[in-house]
Amino acid sequence: MLTVYFIYVLLQRKPDLLHSLALSAFIILIFDTQQIFDVGFQLSFLAVLGIFWLNQPILNYFPRQNNWWKNLIFNTISISVSAQLTTLPLVLYYFHQFSFISVVANFFIVPFSEVIIVFSFVMTALVAFKIDFEIINIVYDFIIRILLKVIHWFADFNTLFFENISMNLLEVFSLLIIFYLMRFVILKHSFKNSARLGMAILGFFMIRLSFNFYENQKTEILFHDFSKSKILSIKKGNQACFWIKENSDQEKIVRFVINPYCSSRRLTGFEIKTFPDSTAKVVYNGKVYDLK
Repeated sequence: MLTVYFIYVLLQRKPDLLHSLALSAFIILIFDTQQIFDVGFQLSFLAVLGIFWLNQPILNYFPRQNNWWKNLIFNTISISVSAQLTTLPLVLYYFHQFSFISVVANFFIVPFSEVIIVFSFVMTALVAFKIDFEIINIVYDFIIRILLKVIHWFADFNTLFFENISMNLLEVFSLLIIFYLMRFVILKHSFKNSARLGMAILGFFMIRLSFNFYENQKTEILFHDFSKSKILSIKKGNQACFWIKENSDQEKIVRFVINPYCSSRRLTGFEIKTFPDSTAKVVYNGKVYDLK
């Protein structure tokens, strides 16, 4: 995206973000059409679209940026909020988790990222001309290490971390419509714009409640294969009970089996029970289930 954008500048053409975005996506997909299904590809382009769509309207609500520090702080906030809002639906759809601390973390990470982008261009030019400046390599590596430490430090905050958030494609598109309409409300407060946004929000909650109600009416008994063992799950309404063998790795089972199941079935709670490793069969409601 940056390469295409700055080619416009070098050719003394008026840079256009949407044209740069479309052309860069077109070039990437020519070489690998499967990239369109890649999570990183989708999140990257959606984040840039979000910044294009919401950044300036949000920035207009801040005081005038009459010095470098104000410009840096206010732009960091507006860019972070814009990118976070527009990528939120896909983040919830693919990862089913979100941390509110990430909003604060971006205020520190975005300035670092800008420095890294500049250094990356410098490093690319030096490599192209086969020039090796050890001091630049050291500074570049130092900045990367600081950024990683900042990210890991913020990642330790579990209080504002939420997981097992259910989200399907229809809900994703509903949220994207809300963020699309949000721009018009931010730019101009009017009954028409507010009513359209309100209807979109109401529609999203109706869709979400409908899917929650549908899943909560279902009762199911399933076997989940994990490593060399089987896990029995019994779901009733929005709760589930998981039966695992005593010596099973409970932490990995929760991470790779229970959490994905809870998010897909929109469960609000679960419990884990164990049975002896020698158990071969389970009887539930008069039916026999084989664990081997």
